[in-house]
Amino acid sequence: MKYLFSLLTIILFFAGALLVADDQFLPVAKVWAWNYSRELTQLPASSPVPIQLPDAGPAKSGLTVSWVGHATWLIDFAGIRLLTDPVFADRAYGVKRLAGPALTPANIENLTAVLLTHAHRDHLDRSSLKALPAGAKLVLPRGNESLVKGLPHEIIPLAANTATTIDGLQIKTFAARHKGKRMFGQTTDLTLIYLLQKDNLSLAFFGDTAYDPGIATQIRRECPDGPDAVILPISGYYLDEKDHWVPEDAAKVAAELQARRVIPMHYGTFVLSLEPVREPLQRFVTAATRADWSDRSLIVPVGESFHLPSQHP
Repeated sequence: MKYLFSLLTIILFFAGALLVADDQFLPVAKVWAWNYSRELTQLPASSPVPIQLPDAGPAKSGLTVSWVGHATWLIDFAGIRLLTDPVFADRAYGVKRLAGPALTPANIENLTAVLLTHAHRDHLDRSSLKALPAGAKLVLPRGNESLVKGLPHEIIPLAANTATTIDGLQIKTFAARHKGKRMFGQTTDLTLIYLLQKDNLSLAFFGDTAYDPGIATQIRRECPDGPDAVILPISGYYLDEKDHWVPEDAAKVAAELQARRVIPMHYGTFVLSLEPVREPLQRFVTAATRADWSDRSLIVPVGESFHLPSQHP
């Protein structure tokens, strides 16, 4: 029955694409057709090794980042535990995960805050947020409050180029070049980039974005020596290049930021674009090698972690 539903979905979407003949609808139909075909012919999503949660608390120091999948990261920042764009659902936009999440909400304790970059469903999933500990604060772009209304969390809406402090962690925001508004509902196009700073450590976190030559300059004004680490997306460019940069642009921005560690994400979990699954990471690694800073590029597989001590070189 499940396979019949998938097959009918493929047929309906291709029929709709032919009838509408819309330049934006056709690529989306192809993405869904590829994903449903994969479901019919390939094995279920892989299950990564579960993340081994480090202890959280005021006594902890340094920065640890653990990849849950897609744009979801568990960040332990000098004793403060954060989640970014948490999506634990099996599907996003109807597309089934290639890799299961390396963490479940039931395993998360001492969560201080959640950072949401924008309103798209593969970055802001209400069911995932509802399952998180009630004491966590939700930081999100101003204008998306309706999406999280009624959840048992304190809401902190922020505009671009503003700042807030949570338990001594400074959070500064910048506008990404990405239209983050949902098709339906009261939401905003605003997509945020976050700069986190505490205890002489800094981390820049990007959600979806196209290339903007000024963004590195803005971040460097707040972090003159460049961030200790940057996490940035590298896929989605074959579906909409106006909203998603290519891997070479991601590498270029990392170089402009003079980041000490560069961690790519947003590949290999949900296939929401037309580029081959392995291409984004291959192109990113090649770009880093050509720019002669591959030693700063850090590939963190889903379910694994990277730790940066407070006393770094």
